[in-house]
Formats: sequence, C-alpha cells, structure tokens
Amino acid sequence: MPARRKGEPLMRDLHATTEEIDSKIPAGKTGLDSVQGLREKVDRISEQIQIAEKDKGDRVGQVEKDIASHELKAISAALLKYNKVPVDAFEIKELRKLERSTEEENAKKKQKLATEVAEKVNAQVRFNELQFAEKFAETQAKEVAFQAERKTLTETIEALRLEIESQKKLTGDIAKAAAQPPPIQQITKA
Repeated sequence: MPARRKGEPLMRDLHATTEEIDSKIPAGKTGLDSVQGLREKVDRISEQIQIAEKDKGDRVGQVEKDIASHELKAISAALLKYNKVPVDAFEIKELRKLERSTEEENAKKKQKLATEVAEKVNAQVRFNELQFAEKFAETQAKEVAFQAERKTLTETIEALRLEIESQKKLTGDIAKAAAQPPPIQQITKA
C-alpha cells in the first residue's frame, strides 16, 4: 500500500485528513498507542453493541411471542364468539386422515350392507317364488280335481237323466198298456 501524504484523507469514507487525526492524538502518546486505545474502545463498544443486540433480540423475541400469544387469544375469542374453535395444522392433518379412514370404513360398511341387503332380497324373492309356485300348483291341483268332479257329476247327471227318460218311457208304456184291453188269448186245442 503506498504511503499516505499529508493532507490526504485517511479513509475514503471518513474523509478525515492526517492533520485532523494527528490533532486528536493526546500529547505524549504515539499514534500507535492512540490506535491501540481506539481499537480497545472499538472492541468494548462492539461488545456492548453485541450484548445490546442480543438483549434487543431476546426482548424482540419475547415481544413477538407476547404479540403472537395476544393475537392467538384475540383470534380464539373471535372464533368462540361464532362457536368456532382454532385448530392447528397438525390437528387438521390428523382430522383429515381420520376423515379419510372413516370414509373408507363407511364405504366398506355400506358395501357390506348392500351385499347383505341384496342377499336378503334375493332370498325373499326366491322364497316368494317358491311360495307362489306352491300355491299355483295347489290351485292347479284343485282345478284338476274340480274338473274331474265336474266331469263325474256331469256324467252322473247324464246317466240319471237317461235313466229318468227310460223310466218315463217305461211308465208311459205301462200306462198305455194298462189303458188297452188285454189281448184275447185263444186257447187252441191241439
């Protein structure tokens, strides 16, 4: 680094001249002593700044926590006013997971119930079909028996009618014969 000339700024940003800096060094001290003292002052000030920043950071962190707590309380109070409850993201994930598993479980139960109902309906339909077939067969048997009895009765009635007609004819023939004089018989000697 080239040597600095008198009157030239020490640092570009500070725009301080060497005379200004020399005038600030106390009498009896060398520039190196002054720089050493300044360095120590700068270190102490840096430490104080770091401590202050850490303390400020802690206080800011506490204030942020307090604000968040107050915000949460205010939000909770507002939600409670409308019968709502604040829920954190983890709880929402858990509730959604529970909802999915419940929906899957309900779908399985619904499918099982539908299967059971279908089986019961099919069994009832089959039972009704068998019951109908039984009653139909019973009705057909009664119809066949009725037709057979009807045929028998018809035949009996017809036979009785013929019998009555033949009895009428016989009675008529007898009445006719009784109304006529008996035939004369000739006795012949042979």
